This record gives sequence, structure tokens and C-alpha cells, in this order.
Amino acid sequence: MSRSSKLTYVTGDLFAAPPNSILVHACNASATWGAGIAKAFRGKYPAAFEIYKAHCKASSPDGLVGTCLLIRNEGRDAGAGAQGQGQYAQGHDIACLFTSPRRGRGRAGPKKDAPEDILNATTSAVTHLLLQNQEGKALHAWFVASSDLITSVVSLIARSRINSGKFAIPWESTAAVLDGLQVEMVVYDPVEAKP
Repeated sequence: MSRSSKLTYVTGDLFAAPPNSILVHACNASATWGAGIAKAFRGKYPAAFEIYKAHCKASSPDGLVGTCLLIRNEGRDAGAGAQGQGQYAQGHDIACLFTSPRRGRGRAGPKKDAPEDILNATTSAVTHLLLQNQEGKALHAWFVASSDLITSVVSLIARSRINSGKFAIPWESTAAVLDGLQVEMVVYDPVEAKP
């Protein structure tokens, strides 16, 4: 790839990314967006969640790992969302990076894959995303997990970046994968909610 590696860090709201961007998040292949940023995507983009869920149910979880589902903006969720803001109508596509067949840590015991498996899947999934992004749309990712990300302004309980929330992978390892792929991406840290 000819693009130089560049991760730009900003504080802000991923869902307010510029129009015609791709919002990127890592997720499981179990047809659930039940925690962290995935839960926020589910609240903001319910129609996109249904596409993701159908995609997961049409394949085996292990077969999806290392791939990316790019859900193109077709206005399905215009006016939807936890705050009724309809950001999907702004031209955001959604990239679901399948980095694990499982849901990560859970109450029922360990459900996460080995770190090297998740990082290998991240490499493959991001490569798949780049192949699908023929238009060269800007990539925006909120690589921070929280216990409750339903709203776009979040009270932070714990800071951890992509793969490091439920999958417990250090951010530096995921950033190294993105750097190795020469990915240009804006990485968001959420703004803290004011009391």
C-alpha cells in the first residue's frame, strides 16, 4: 500500500465524525453487540445491527474471524439512535472487524481468544477493510471501551482501546498492527460527561 502509516489521536465523539467516513470497531462473530462501543453502535444504528446479526447467523463464527463486514450507508438508520440524532444519515459507513468468534471476558468464565489469535485476526480484518474501501474514505475509530457507551458523551469508567476491553489485548499491540499495515486512521478518546 502506498499510504504512510498514521494514527491521529483526538478527543471527541466518534459518531460526530465527518460525513462520508467509515466508523470502525472490533467485534465478535457471535451476533451480539452487547457491551462497550459495540453496544453504542447497536443503540445508534439498529438497522446496521440487524445486517451484522444476519451476516453472523449466515456463517460460522470461526469463518468470520479475520474478515470485515463493511455496512454501507444507505440511510437505513436516519433519525435513529439513542438521542434520535440520525448520524447514519450523515454518510457514515460501519466497519465491523471480526477479531474473535467469542464475546471476550464474561461472567461465565474465560471466553476470549489468545492475544496472538486476536492480533492475527485484526491484521486480516483491517486488510479486508482496506480492500473494500476502494473510495479511500477516511477511517474513524473509537478505540476506547467503557461499561456503558449508549450515549455519545460518555462518563469514563475505564480506558482501554480496541481489542483491550473485553478481549484484553494491550492497545500498543493493536496500534503496531495498524502501523504495520500503514493505516491512516483517526482514533477517538471520548469526551467525559460533565456532572
